[in-house]
Parts: sequence; C-alpha cells; structure tokens
Amino acid sequence: MARLLYYDHDAAWRERAGRSLSRDGTIRVVSAGTFAEAGSLFRERKFEIVVADPLEEEVLGLLSLVRAEGGPVPFILFTKPGHEEIVIDAFNSGLDRFVEKSGNPEERLDALGRTVERLVGQEPGPASLHRQNEFLEFLSRTAMDFVRMDDDADIYRYIGEQIAGFVPDSHVVLISVDMESLGLVVRIFLTDEPSRQIAREEFGRDLVGHTMFLDTASAQLITTILKCNQMVEGVTSAYHGFLRTLPEEACNRLEERLDLGKYYTMGCTCRGGLYGVVTIAVRKGAELGDRELIEAFVRQASVALLRHHARRHLAESEARYRAVVEA
Repeated sequence: MARLLYYDHDAAWRERAGRSLSRDGTIRVVSAGTFAEAGSLFRERKFEIVVADPLEEEVLGLLSLVRAEGGPVPFILFTKPGHEEIVIDAFNSGLDRFVEKSGNPEERLDALGRTVERLVGQEPGPASLHRQNEFLEFLSRTAMDFVRMDDDADIYRYIGEQIAGFVPDSHVVLISVDMESLGLVVRIFLTDEPSRQIAREEFGRDLVGHTMFLDTASAQLITTILKCNQMVEGVTSAYHGFLRTLPEEACNRLEERLDLGKYYTMGCTCRGGLYGVVTIAVRKGAELGDRELIEAFVRQASVALLRHHARRHLAESEARYRAVVEA
C-alpha cells in the first residue's frame, strides 16, 4: 500500500481527499493541516507521493524539503487557479504535476486520484515496457524527420499531425508565436476534416491563418506560463484560448458540438525563446494520455522550430543583402 501525504489548511478538503484517495484500498492517506506538521511528517515517515495545497509563500519551501529529504518522490500541487507564476516556479524547481482545485469537488478529486495513480504506478510489466519501446522509436524517428526536413516544409503541420496520432480522440491546435511583433497565428486547427467543417459552420471560415496580437503585459504573462516546459491546464475555454478574438457564442457552440472538456497547453520553448503554442482539447470527462511522450516530443519540436526560425531569418538576411548588392 502506497503512503500519501496530503497537506491542506482546509479541514473539509482534508476529510474529502482522505476518503476519495483511499477508497480503493491501494493508498493510505496521512493528512497535515500546517506547514510545520507536513514537514515533520515527511521527515519522520516514508511517503511514496505528496499532494499539497499550501499557502503561496510555502510552495517552494515544501517542494525543496521534499526534494532534499525524499529525492524523486512525486509532488502534486493541488490548488485553485490564480497562482500561475508560482506554479511555473514550482515546475522549474521539480514539481511533477499541477491539478486545479476548482469546480465540482468530486470531479476534482477524481482527476487528482487518476493523477496519483499514474505517478505512484507499479513495476512496469511487458505491456508497459513495449509501450516505452514504442515511445523511444517514435522520438528517434521524429528526430531524424526534423533533421532531414526541408526549409520550405510545413513544420507546423508535421508537429500537429504527429501529436494527433497519439491523441486520436482529442483535438489539436498549434499556434506560431512571433515575440517581436507579439503576433500569434493559427497554423493547425483541429486535425480531422469533420471537426474542421463544424468549425467553418460556426465561424464562417477556416481558422487556419487567424491572427491575434498581445499587449506587452499579456505577452509577459503568457510567456511565463508557457515556459514551464510541461503540459498545463492553462486554458479554460475556446473563447479564452483565442484571446477573445472570436465570437463567444460561436466558441461555446463549437465546444458543445465537439463535446470538448479540458484543455492542455504547452509552449514550444528553446534557449529562452517561445516559438509556438500546442493546445490539446480532450472530450468531456477524459484526461490527457501519454502526457510524458507528448511533452518529450514538444521539447524536441521546440529545438526544430528554433532551427527553422534561424534558417528563415538567415535566408531573409541573405536576400536583403543580395538586393542591396545588385542595386
């Protein structure tokens, strides 16, 4: 039986979480109501996983304690939205997962329970090892594809199609980012024709090519959120995901017709630059599968996008130079 430390100032949530997470008999929940109590319990006992909703100023301290005392023990931050910057700092300091603590408590605890199950895990059996080998082969193949890719190839379409292959029951949106102009352009919007047709009916046009612009403050916040280098539930609706540049009613109808639930987003970042945004929308009641593979592939794609942008800028500079010389 795996032992789980659950830290929360709210006694009602401690009681709910204790019942929910231990109901199948595979998890033993030990609760703490203060930072000091959580730290003391973690030092005194062995835990296989930690779930916490600490005060904002306690997040990094508790995470540091867990890493110092427990090494790679999985750590899940289970807290309400509105603390994006501290969540990003936590991811950069070794946080494993962030689960939003908002909405229906039972639904949130179910989502937390599924995350706990994935992170605690069991010893890998033959099926799991076979899946890992498939992942390695996939990443090896896509790495070579990026190396061989021509400069004029549609790299965004390639990235979108590869992600869609691993999330066949979900919908993929891929947006390119130009931090100089603060412009975002939709490069891939949904990956199957029936869904794209529904979107055309709602918006009156194909959304590939749709352009949005950020103000400086929004750009700074979005860049901070997306540089965490992991999939996060950072988008709450299609309307917000498109920065309120599309009709809200049409966005809501699209979500209903496609039965969209959660949105998972990750930035394509490399060497401090942000070159794209990947968003995966899953159906209502579903969770994102193969998250580790998708995150590894997006990191791989980020390097390829950096190379793609560098080559494009070099070609543009050479063209301007030739034009000046020939003139």
